[in-house]
Amino acid sequence: MKKKTLKIVLSLMVGLFSVYLFFPSIRVFFFEPLHAWQGREGTLGEVFTGSSFEESLEDQEELVVSFLEEIQQAYVGEVFPIMFLTNRPLTSIDIQLPAATIIEETFLMEEIVITQTEDPEQWRLNSEVPLTSFSLPLTIESVGTYEITVAEAVLTLNVEARKSGEEGETSPMDTDDHLSGTNLAADPVTSDGSFFDDIEVDEGNLDLLEDRRREQEVGSWLEFLEAVMDPEVNHIKLIDSFESSDNPIEGIASGVSGSTINITSGESYVYISQPEISRTLIIDGQGKYQIDFRAVAVGFLDSTMVPESPWDISYQNITLYHGNFYGPMNVTTLGANNQAISTMRYHNVENIGNQLLHSPGTTAVLSGKVTSHQARSYRSTFNENWQINAWNQANFEVHRLWISPNAEVELSTISSGNLFYHGFNHPELIIGENAKVSMKANFEGSRGEADGVNVYFGNGGGNLTVGKGAELKLDTQINASAISTLHGNHTIDLLEDSKVHIQSLENRSHTNGWNWNILSFQGGNTHINLKERSMLKIDAENQPNLSAHVVGFWEPQNSITVGKDAVLDIRSDSRNDSQNLIFFGNLSKLTFNEARKVNLERTAPLSFNNGSLINLNGTNELEIEFQGIKQWQYGEFDEVQPTHEWMPLIHMSTNFTWINPTINSVVTLDPTVEQGVRSHFSTHSQRLLFEQVSEVEIELNPLTEDPTLLNSRIISGRANPNSYIRFEREAFMPEPDPSLGTVTDPDGRREFFHVQADEEGNFQFDLSEFPNFQHFRHEELVTAEAFLNGRWGKDSVIVEKIDIVDPRDPFRPDETVDPVNPPVLPENQGFVSIDFISQFDFGEVPILSSTTRYPAKPQALREVYEDVHEGDRPNYIQVSDRRVATTGWTLSARLSEEGFVCTHDERQRLRGASVYLSNIHMVTTGSNESETPDYQEAIELIAGQSKTLASAQENHGGGTWIQHYGSSETMENSVELEVPLGANPQATAYRGTIYWELSFVPRPES
Repeated sequence: MKKKTLKIVLSLMVGLFSVYLFFPSIRVFFFEPLHAWQGREGTLGEVFTGSSFEESLEDQEELVVSFLEEIQQAYVGEVFPIMFLTNRPLTSIDIQLPAATIIEETFLMEEIVITQTEDPEQWRLNSEVPLTSFSLPLTIESVGTYEITVAEAVLTLNVEARKSGEEGETSPMDTDDHLSGTNLAADPVTSDGSFFDDIEVDEGNLDLLEDRRREQEVGSWLEFLEAVMDPEVNHIKLIDSFESSDNPIEGIASGVSGSTINITSGESYVYISQPEISRTLIIDGQGKYQIDFRAVAVGFLDSTMVPESPWDISYQNITLYHGNFYGPMNVTTLGANNQAISTMRYHNVENIGNQLLHSPGTTAVLSGKVTSHQARSYRSTFNENWQINAWNQANFEVHRLWISPNAEVELSTISSGNLFYHGFNHPELIIGENAKVSMKANFEGSRGEADGVNVYFGNGGGNLTVGKGAELKLDTQINASAISTLHGNHTIDLLEDSKVHIQSLENRSHTNGWNWNILSFQGGNTHINLKERSMLKIDAENQPNLSAHVVGFWEPQNSITVGKDAVLDIRSDSRNDSQNLIFFGNLSKLTFNEARKVNLERTAPLSFNNGSLINLNGTNELEIEFQGIKQWQYGEFDEVQPTHEWMPLIHMSTNFTWINPTINSVVTLDPTVEQGVRSHFSTHSQRLLFEQVSEVEIELNPLTEDPTLLNSRIISGRANPNSYIRFEREAFMPEPDPSLGTVTDPDGRREFFHVQADEEGNFQFDLSEFPNFQHFRHEELVTAEAFLNGRWGKDSVIVEKIDIVDPRDPFRPDETVDPVNPPVLPENQGFVSIDFISQFDFGEVPILSSTTRYPAKPQALREVYEDVHEGDRPNYIQVSDRRVATTGWTLSARLSEEGFVCTHDERQRLRGASVYLSNIHMVTTGSNESETPDYQEAIELIAGQSKTLASAQENHGGGTWIQHYGSSETMENSVELEVPLGANPQATAYRGTIYWELSFVPRPES
């Protein structure tokens, strides 16, 4: 008997409700403030000696002396310093001391010689070098109150006996380069052992050796010196920490000379003379080991030099301790030519003790992390309290200092400046990209080397460059400059995105002069250039009576140029009316060209109303481009409400004679702005703030041809707040609004626009209000122009085409496939679409006399090769949401009310039949970061009832998603047709229809 069968297929229909309101993405324009500065050079000791400058000061100014403290505490029998300042440099000054005072000449400043006058209580301090700061070490043996007098200044001393058990606290004293004596530091400085914790110990400079690496392991001082002297060794690898020997040259048969002692607070020298051994040499502590040089400095004589391979020495991944003021190793004993071609490098180096390098004619290179913090005494693995031999040393005395990109450098001194460039031409400080450098010049008795200046150039033609993204922080010594130059022809460049912050946070009572201004430039033709987005910030605080200018150019033909989006910020709290924030010599120029901000501010009220922010001595010029100006009169400090405000100034040129401006030209859009500037602009004020007339930035949001989306008819985007905007396209575009116009050039031309951006910069223009417009067409060009404050911006977009998303593989969603029996889908679904739906085919199945479930065939794919599933996949549906702002969507399905109907007789139906979807999964492409929609693991589709298959909330379900029914193991029974007992199937074919609907709710219009 032939078995009866019925053929059942399930067709589909897709219903779409797709509405989309386009909201633009918001671009935030943020410009980080940035700033810039400059410096110069000089040789200590040659500046004032025999000069007319000192004599003219003595003739013109009454001597003023001030003690750092008017009342000072001291203890019986203990050394203490008294310190005082003068308003001009002196080579001789008298001081009145109590008869009970003992002068401790051991600790006397190097420059000072003291003699007694005919008065037994009066002493004369003499110096070969003119000084403005003096320190005198004293001891008093009796309890009491005493007075010390210099000129008209009086210091009161309260001398007490120290209580039993109380620890002595002695103040640090300055020393000279050859001091040996008792160290006054109570607590020696040591490494805390954490230096290498956050440093990746790497090969450092080993690449300099190329493929010629010849390694020698060392674990003692003798092995170290032998390896340095062996020309066959170019990589010295420490395998242990060690210290220098008591006799530093003991055990070396030849090729070396020098000191035979090694004592605390002393200085010892090892001079290597082994012939022709110069080379590239790496000394590597591997991030674990240290060398304690103690009093030793290792140097090289000219006999060691091979001109074709000069000394190029690297210390890396190492901690160094040493007390010698020439540094642990140097090339200063070479002749000038040999020193100039030599290089000293430091990579991941922690330096504790004295100056790191004294080699005035050579180049030093820093990379990785380098710290050099000087200490009066130190504690290493080998020595509990090793005292250094001089406290007035700079961190580096070199010709060029190059700091590599991404390096981190920290420098501090005891009583000195940081970088001392001697009398060689063309000194350099080059800071590489993204490096971070901080320098602190301390004051403990005298100004010391480099006259206390952070960066001191001792000759002309210098170059200071702060690389892109680099940061430089300078903390000045009391009464000394951050950057100083002795001669001219210097260039200081702050490259793009670099930052320089100078802090001068100590009382400064001096007048103007060499090395006293925070930036002090002797000689002419010195130029400071702030490139795009760079920053120079100078904070002069706690300086109530400072008369010296903050920035001083003392000769002609200098300049400061503040470029586009750069920031110059100079603030001083001095109340002295004689101070200027910027002082220029003759024929100099200030240029602010689209600067983000130039802030010149006196933060304390001036008493006589005659101070000036800028003093251009002689014939000079201030020129600005695209700036606004806010000006505060004396005594006004309201941040929001200046006395005068002028915006926009497209161009202004002003000549100065001293502090009196003569405005040559003003270009602006408003005649009243020009009139206000000409009537009231002055640097004779409390504060001047120049702010950028910002470039006009405009960004159009994408446009589409999809008529279901709002951005098919609404142009939207973001521009400068309150800017005026008009649009163009090849097809219909309405004329600009005749009521929306503004002046657009200095000649008074008035132009008109379609819309104006709001206070947040947002705008939109709805073309659907015009009868001649339907929607944008793909590939057409739409352009927007924005105008504000004399500046224009422009942006264009090409209307997006609605592309079809190809079906993807349910098992590998990143791959496209060609499914068998694809459905016919509606065209122009838009950016929210159903891309593919399997048509369920249940094949020919037997007619049974009980409720039965019949599985659908899997979805077959064409041209799938070497596939373990032989081209079969679970049945699936694929949807895509390609909108910029996803508001969510809902996917639902409904089996038609008729259910399954006979293909040749619509009166015959499978009554009560339903479709079961089980083992449901949702997958997406690998790059899709959108959240997964909500869905159920199994659903029954009953005739006439709509069921939700998946639901994506707002900001969920973006991109392409596949809902498939079954896995590789269950795909053959995860779509099933259930035919109940009473359905009464006949031997015929049946077809059913499922309606699929993808709906979404638009974002409400704001």
